[in-house]
Amino acid sequence: DLSDGLIAYRTYPHIDMADTGARAARYLDALLRELSDNSSFKPAKARRALP
Repeated sequence: DLSDGLIAYRTYPHIDMADTGARAARYLDALLRELSDNSSFKPAKARRALP
């Protein structure tokens, strides 16, 4: 309820920290651009079950 995005590591051990940080930065940039371009934009919650 209190987050607009969760970005998960894809490997264990977490050797993909730089890639995950880059994905998080791209997501945040897209979110902020969308919010500033369109005041009616409402982020939606989604969940995907992993195998």
